[in-house]
Amino acid sequence: MGKRYYSNYDGEDRQKWVRVAIAGKDKDALQALLDSEEGRWFIARLLKNEGLHTSAFTGNSGTFYNEGRRAVAVDIYQNIKTLLGVDGIRKLHQAQEYLMEFEERALEAAREKEADHGRGDHAAGGQR
Repeated sequence: MGKRYYSNYDGEDRQKWVRVAIAGKDKDALQALLDSEEGRWFIARLLKNEGLHTSAFTGNSGTFYNEGRRAVAVDIYQNIKTLLGVDGIRKLHQAQEYLMEFEERALEAAREKEADHGRGDHAAGGQR
């Protein structure tokens, strides 16, 4: 009988199987990240730093760089939405809310520290 020759259809089936297998691993990895506090923190910071909810437009070539970073964040967000559904989006929003609250508390603590040192608002202007 000898060598088996694969038709085009077989190759397409193999590629589909590989995509399904990779999507399954992606789903497991995203679920593990969003199930832990540290993972949710990481994902929320990554999406914020990459500009998920910000404009990429700068008016110059920096737009291309920013849009590339934003495209990564959009892809991660879409994977969470597609692979984990409502539960994944809910956990992501929980993480983003926690991040915003954390940033607000940190900013308030910094203001209180400035006030305690008697420097007030003028310290923010660069005077030390």
